Amino acid sequence: MTTDSSPPVPAASLADSNATNVAAPTGGMAAILAHDFTATYPAPYPKLQISTDNGLRVVATAEHPRPFSNALAVDADAAAYPALVLLAAEELAGSLIGLTPGDDGPLLAEKLAMRAATAGQTDGYDLVGRLNRTGNAFGRLHPDDARLSFAALAAGASAGDRACAARFAHNAHYMLPGTLPPDEADATQAKAARVLDELLAGGAPDAELAFLKAQMLRDGTGYEKDYAAARRFVQIAADAGSAEAELELYRYPHGVGGPKDEAASLRHLVAGAHKGESTAMYILAEAYAERSEGVQKDHALSIEWYRKSADAGFEPAAEELAQMYRTGEGAPLDLALADKYEKMAEELSYM
Repeated sequence: MTTDSSPPVPAASLADSNATNVAAPTGGMAAILAHDFTATYPAPYPKLQISTDNGLRVVATAEHPRPFSNALAVDADAAAYPALVLLAAEELAGSLIGLTPGDDGPLLAEKLAMRAATAGQTDGYDLVGRLNRTGNAFGRLHPDDARLSFAALAAGASAGDRACAARFAHNAHYMLPGTLPPDEADATQAKAARVLDELLAGGAPDAELAFLKAQMLRDGTGYEKDYAAARRFVQIAADAGSAEAELELYRYPHGVGGPKDEAASLRHLVAGAHKGESTAMYILAEAYAERSEGVQKDHALSIEWYRKSADAGFEPAAEELAQMYRTGEGAPLDLALADKYEKMAEELSYM
């Protein structure tokens, strides 16, 4: 594991990364003076209007749905109006669903975001990072470029943008494997560990970031594997309010990273359920149904926690309720409720 490295791509190279792939805009805006978002245009067309001092207007209508590549030019204006330039990029990026491969809207959104970012609107780096990663709404349309994504997020982190820094560390752990050569991946993960440590230094503990560090310590992402340290950070995350961390601590009954303590494991399961963790709710419901995990059998509590888990979006809980109400086992026979939860389970399966 590499312990130190520069960002995968120099931040200075980002601004021109895809400029040649975007059709040269015409018209030239002297300034962006106002913006007006409207929902009057039919889906899937973008909903962006930007008025300018020279009469140019970027619009999207059924008759002229994709004017962006030849109607919008942002040059030195980005320095004066970076927030509006980023707003245009975000609106364009958010309207990508419904476009087809080959449309240059995604690349133009990236170009606008980078112009805004280099003009000081640092959250533009975050949009560039998201546009270049699959697994999001843009991935099918925007070319996937992991190296550029991590470089953009690293640039944002270096500029002091906490959202970029957090996404950089998160993606280095969960999304990097297999996307970069091994040496480059190790260097990126080592940098992510340093970025994460800087985010966690001082101030009140951040539950989400503490839990991320626990996962990275557990798996050896950017750090040497250290189960005891991982468990400490899971506890920090739980104390800071993380329901996910409570569920993780429930799963530590066999002495991983600390002494075996089944009573504490149950307390964490209950805490995770009360904090809204849908899997914890489901496991607690099962425990009340089967008299396990140290609780007494209680059908009413079992149904209550299955319902809460299903309402929180956990498909297996909806499936279990449908079966219980259809058979009358563990719940009163109720075909209407069985149909309700069967439909819910089907809907959740598509989410």
